[in-house]
Amino acid sequence: MKYKIKYLNMKKGGGITLYHGSPFHMEELEVRTPRGDNDFNTQTGVYMTSNMIEAMLYSMARDKERINKGWGVINGILYLRSDLWTGDEPKFKLNKIGYLHEITTEDAEKNPYNETEYIVKHNIKPDKITKIEFDMIKQYIKYVTKEEFKNL
Repeated sequence: MKYKIKYLNMKKGGGITLYHGSPFHMEELEVRTPRGDNDFNTQTGVYMTSNMIEAMLYSMARDKERINKGWGVINGILYLRSDLWTGDEPKFKLNKIGYLHEITTEDAEKNPYNETEYIVKHNIKPDKITKIEFDMIKQYIKYVTKEEFKNL
């Protein structure tokens, strides 16, 4: 099923503030083509969220090598599979630091399947970049079993 593109209603000279979380400090966010699971999430663009906390969590969980598994950000909570992320020798670890890229834009398209996700289809420079550390996100982390994770 093809979705209908919805452009945000914005006042002239206005815009919407969106956030992009990443383990990388980037002076310009470049378009990418993700491995999406629906017709919206396979478009080439810069993906962002209107939820600052979710972007902060993403910046700490998405590792630079993209090998971390057993994690997901849902409704402002970072879910981590306890069998993979805890113990004396966890298989995966959160980044020591992440980066929150803040952007105000007038040409974002909203994901019809996710009320906080947006895409901009061109490279874009952040208005502000904030370094994220563990203490800033720890209250938003929940460890769950493998079975609980499957049911999220």
